[in-house]
Amino acid sequence: MNSQIYSNLDSVRNYNIFNQNRTNASNAMTRATTGLKVNSAKDSPAQWAISERMRERINSLNQASQNVQNDNALMKTAEGGVTSIIDVLNQIKANVLEAKDATTSDADRKTIANEIKSLFDQITYTATSTRYNGKYLLTPIGGKGGADGTTELKGIDNGAASTDGAINSMLKFHFQIGDDTNGVIKDVQFQNMTLKGLGLTNYTDALKAATGSDLTASGTLALLRVDSTGGSADNFIDALDEALTTAINAATDIGSYENRLGYTADNVATQIENLEASDSTIRSSDMAKEITEYMKWSVLSQASQYMLAQSNQNAFSALNLLQ
Repeated sequence: MNSQIYSNLDSVRNYNIFNQNRTNASNAMTRATTGLKVNSAKDSPAQWAISERMRERINSLNQASQNVQNDNALMKTAEGGVTSIIDVLNQIKANVLEAKDATTSDADRKTIANEIKSLFDQITYTATSTRYNGKYLLTPIGGKGGADGTTELKGIDNGAASTDGAINSMLKFHFQIGDDTNGVIKDVQFQNMTLKGLGLTNYTDALKAATGSDLTASGTLALLRVDSTGGSADNFIDALDEALTTAINAATDIGSYENRLGYTADNVATQIENLEASDSTIRSSDMAKEITEYMKWSVLSQASQYMLAQSNQNAFSALNLLQ
């Protein structure tokens, strides 16, 4: 061994080794503490970039999952309104069938007509009050409502303009169910469930006459019984059957969208699960391995620190030559 005091190469070498061991121990401690083996781009630029892209997609899919839940809630709101109107239409048809029967008197028909008029008002109310987050689902944009289907509804704001500018245009919804521009269900449009949309406005005038005192009002009574020309009651029943068909078709359309949203929710959840598993493979630490690494580098750091002290002591041996 050379006896040198100006250039103590052993000390320099041991100092470098000591720093390397201390850095390795610190890195192992960081990986064990965070649970991640890739904490920043410097740890592994390629893997960090892949993981960041995965995390961006996971975040987007999480929002898409929330969107699907919101869209499904909107659909269920619309379904509830349509189902309620179907129940009302069934009751109206039962009332008309009762009024048409020969055992029913004209006084009974007036009572039934009043009930039907009230049920018509209920249809209008349900159609115009079924909304989600301020958006009207079953009535046109700037739509027409009222018992006669012509009273303009003021102050309706669906949050979007009608596609053709027509006052009776139904709002079209676009559901963002994915994490890119292709993950969209476009132009979801509900059936107009007002009296006008159901084709029942032709019967409102005759029902209005039921509120008068004249039980022989030809419009009202002809509407609810068979007259000499074959009977308006039959026409009313046919119109109600058509309205029921329209409402039932509207309900089945909503159901088909709900099914699609259900499958979409499952698919998005599966994608999120798989992406999180892949991201974990890239970033997550093997805790047993990292703790073992930390202990190894910690021991080596202490050993190199001891040897550094020894190499520094060796420089003093050269001074003995001066004694």
